[in-house]
Amino acid sequence: MEKVLLYCGAELDEKRAASILQSLGMNLMIIKESDLGQTLGYLAGRDGFEKTEAAVSKSFTESFMILDQVEDERILAISKAFEAAGMPYRGIKAMITEHNQHWKMADLFQEVSLEHAYFDELSNLQQLLQEGNTYASKDYTENSWMRFQAAMLEAYMVYQSRPEQIRELTKAKAQLRGAIEQLETI
Repeated sequence: MEKVLLYCGAELDEKRAASILQSLGMNLMIIKESDLGQTLGYLAGRDGFEKTEAAVSKSFTESFMILDQVEDERILAISKAFEAAGMPYRGIKAMITEHNQHWKMADLFQEVSLEHAYFDELSNLQQLLQEGNTYASKDYTENSWMRFQAAMLEAYMVYQSRPEQIRELTKAKAQLRGAIEQLETI
Protein backbone atom coordinates (compact mmCIF):
# COMPACT_ATOMS: atom_id res chain seq x y z
CA MET A 1 0.00 0.00 0.00
CA GLU A 2 1.40 3.40 -0.94
CA LYS A 3 2.32 5.70 1.89
CA VAL A 4 3.89 9.13 2.32
CA LEU A 5 5.96 10.02 5.36
CA LEU A 6 6.18 13.81 5.58
CA TYR A 7 8.60 15.81 7.71
CA CYS A 8 7.84 19.52 7.46
CA GLY A 9 10.74 21.93 7.58
CA ALA A 10 10.42 25.65 8.18
CA GLU A 11 9.32 26.42 4.60
CA LEU A 12 6.43 23.94 4.41
CA ASP A 13 3.02 24.52 5.97
CA GLU A 14 2.14 21.16 7.52
CA LYS A 15 -1.65 21.57 7.39
CA ARG A 16 -1.71 22.66 3.75
CA ALA A 17 0.75 19.94 2.71
CA ALA A 18 -1.30 17.29 4.53
CA SER A 19 -4.47 18.57 2.88
CA ILE A 20 -2.88 18.34 -0.58
CA LEU A 21 -1.66 14.79 -0.02
CA GLN A 22 -4.94 13.65 1.50
CA SER A 23 -6.89 15.15 -1.43
CA LEU A 24 -4.91 12.72 -3.62
CA GLY A 25 -5.99 9.82 -1.41
CA MET A 26 -2.46 9.32 -0.08
CA ASN A 27 -1.96 7.36 3.14
CA LEU A 28 -0.06 10.00 5.10
CA MET A 29 2.04 10.01 8.24
CA ILE A 30 3.43 13.29 9.57
CA ILE A 31 6.91 12.71 10.97
CA LYS A 32 7.75 14.54 14.18
CA GLU A 33 11.11 15.07 15.86
CA SER A 34 10.33 12.15 18.16
CA ASP A 35 10.07 9.83 15.12
CA LEU A 36 13.58 10.51 13.79
CA GLY A 37 15.08 7.57 15.71
CA GLN A 38 12.61 5.08 14.20
CA THR A 39 13.35 2.92 11.18
CA LEU A 40 11.76 3.70 7.84
CA GLY A 41 10.19 0.24 7.81
CA TYR A 42 8.48 0.83 11.15
CA LEU A 43 7.21 4.27 10.17
CA ALA A 44 5.86 2.92 6.88
CA GLY A 45 4.07 0.12 8.75
CA ARG A 46 6.01 -2.66 7.09
CA ASP A 47 5.85 -6.14 8.61
CA GLY A 48 8.71 -7.19 10.88
CA PHE A 49 9.55 -3.72 12.21
CA GLU A 50 9.01 -2.61 15.77
CA LYS A 51 9.19 0.70 17.54
CA THR A 52 12.55 1.43 19.14
CA GLU A 53 13.44 3.62 22.07
CA ALA A 54 16.18 5.34 20.08
CA ALA A 55 16.06 9.07 20.59
CA VAL A 56 17.61 11.52 18.15
CA SER A 57 18.52 14.98 19.35
CA LYS A 58 19.03 16.38 15.87
CA SER A 59 16.41 18.27 13.91
CA PHE A 60 16.39 19.26 10.26
CA THR A 61 15.41 22.53 8.61
CA GLU A 62 14.54 20.97 5.25
CA SER A 63 11.30 19.20 4.45
CA PHE A 64 11.43 15.52 3.56
CA MET A 65 8.83 13.49 1.70
CA ILE A 66 9.56 9.78 2.02
CA LEU A 67 7.55 7.66 -0.39
CA ASP A 68 6.75 3.99 0.11
CA GLN A 69 5.40 1.94 -2.78
CA VAL A 70 4.39 5.07 -4.71
CA GLU A 71 4.46 4.75 -8.50
CA ASP A 72 6.10 7.33 -10.76
CA GLU A 73 2.81 8.73 -12.10
CA ARG A 74 1.58 9.29 -8.52
CA ILE A 75 4.82 11.10 -7.66
CA LEU A 76 4.22 13.36 -10.65
CA ALA A 77 0.63 13.91 -9.48
CA ILE A 78 1.92 14.93 -6.04
CA SER A 79 4.28 17.49 -7.58
CA LYS A 80 1.51 18.88 -9.80
CA ALA A 81 -0.91 19.11 -6.86
CA PHE A 82 1.58 21.11 -4.79
CA GLU A 83 2.21 23.45 -7.74
CA ALA A 84 -1.53 23.86 -8.40
CA ALA A 85 -1.98 24.80 -4.74
CA GLY A 86 0.59 27.57 -5.19
CA MET A 87 3.22 25.95 -3.00
CA PRO A 88 5.62 23.92 -5.15
CA TYR A 89 7.34 21.29 -3.03
CA ARG A 90 11.01 22.23 -2.76
CA GLY A 91 12.01 19.75 -0.09
CA ILE A 92 13.80 16.47 -0.50
CA LYS A 93 12.06 13.36 -1.79
CA ALA A 94 13.27 9.81 -1.24
CA MET A 95 11.90 6.31 -1.66
CA ILE A 96 11.87 3.55 0.92
CA THR A 97 13.71 0.58 -0.53
CA GLU A 98 14.70 -2.89 0.56
CA HIS A 99 18.15 -1.43 1.22
CA ASN A 100 17.18 1.55 3.37
CA GLN A 101 14.08 0.26 5.19
CA HIS A 102 16.26 -0.63 8.20
CA TRP A 103 17.75 2.87 8.39
CA LYS A 104 16.67 5.30 11.04
CA MET A 105 14.77 8.26 9.65
CA ALA A 106 17.50 10.66 10.83
CA ASP A 107 20.18 8.61 9.04
CA LEU A 108 18.28 8.82 5.76
CA PHE A 109 17.81 12.56 6.20
CA GLN A 110 21.53 12.98 6.89
CA GLU A 111 22.55 10.88 3.88
CA VAL A 112 20.19 12.61 1.46
CA SER A 113 21.14 16.07 2.78
CA LEU A 114 24.82 15.30 2.17
CA GLU A 115 24.04 14.09 -1.35
CA HIS A 116 22.12 17.26 -2.12
CA ALA A 117 24.90 19.44 -0.72
CA TYR A 118 27.44 17.53 -2.83
CA PHE A 119 25.48 18.01 -6.06
CA ASP A 120 24.84 21.68 -5.24
CA GLU A 121 28.59 22.19 -4.79
CA LEU A 122 29.28 20.28 -8.02
CA SER A 123 26.84 22.57 -9.84
CA ASN A 124 28.46 25.65 -8.28
CA LEU A 125 31.88 24.51 -9.50
CA GLN A 126 30.48 23.91 -12.98
CA GLN A 127 29.03 27.44 -13.06
CA LEU A 128 32.35 28.90 -11.95
CA LEU A 129 34.16 26.95 -14.68
CA GLN A 130 31.70 28.34 -17.21
CA GLU A 131 32.37 31.84 -15.89
CA GLY A 132 36.11 31.19 -16.18
CA ASN A 133 35.69 30.33 -19.85
CA THR A 134 34.47 33.88 -20.52
CA TYR A 135 37.84 35.46 -19.64
CA ALA A 136 40.44 36.16 -22.36
CA SER A 137 44.22 36.05 -21.91
CA LYS A 138 44.72 39.28 -23.87
CA ASP A 139 43.03 41.22 -21.05
CA TYR A 140 45.29 40.09 -18.18
CA THR A 141 48.92 40.07 -17.14
CA GLU A 142 50.88 36.95 -18.02
CA ASN A 143 51.55 35.90 -14.40
CA SER A 144 47.96 36.34 -13.23
CA TRP A 145 46.71 34.54 -16.34
CA MET A 146 49.05 31.59 -15.70
CA ARG A 147 47.78 31.28 -12.09
CA PHE A 148 44.22 31.50 -13.37
CA GLN A 149 44.83 28.84 -16.04
CA ALA A 150 46.38 26.49 -13.48
CA ALA A 151 43.37 26.95 -11.18
CA MET A 152 40.99 26.39 -14.12
CA LEU A 153 42.76 23.17 -15.06
CA GLU A 154 42.77 21.89 -11.48
CA ALA A 155 39.08 22.79 -11.00
CA TYR A 156 38.16 21.11 -14.28
CA MET A 157 40.04 17.94 -13.32
CA VAL A 158 38.32 17.84 -9.92
CA TYR A 159 34.94 18.46 -11.56
CA GLN A 160 35.49 15.64 -14.08
CA SER A 161 36.73 13.17 -11.45
CA ARG A 162 33.59 13.53 -9.28
CA PRO A 163 35.51 13.12 -6.01
CA GLU A 164 33.87 11.31 -3.12
CA GLN A 165 34.43 14.18 -0.70
CA ILE A 166 32.59 17.48 -1.02
CA ARG A 167 35.57 19.29 0.50
CA GLU A 168 37.57 18.61 -2.69
CA LEU A 169 34.90 20.40 -4.72
CA THR A 170 34.82 23.27 -2.23
CA LYS A 171 38.61 23.59 -2.28
CA ALA A 172 38.77 23.63 -6.10
CA LYS A 173 35.98 26.21 -6.21
CA ALA A 174 37.72 28.45 -3.66
CA GLN A 175 41.06 28.24 -5.49
CA LEU A 176 39.45 29.10 -8.81
CA ARG A 177 37.45 31.96 -7.27
CA GLY A 178 40.69 33.29 -5.74
CA ALA A 179 42.51 33.07 -9.08
CA ILE A 180 39.67 34.92 -10.79
CA GLU A 181 39.73 37.65 -8.15
CA GLN A 182 43.52 37.98 -8.56
CA LEU A 183 43.45 38.42 -12.32
CA GLU A 184 45.30 41.66 -13.08
CA THR A 185 44.12 43.61 -16.06
CA ILE A 186 46.63 44.99 -18.53
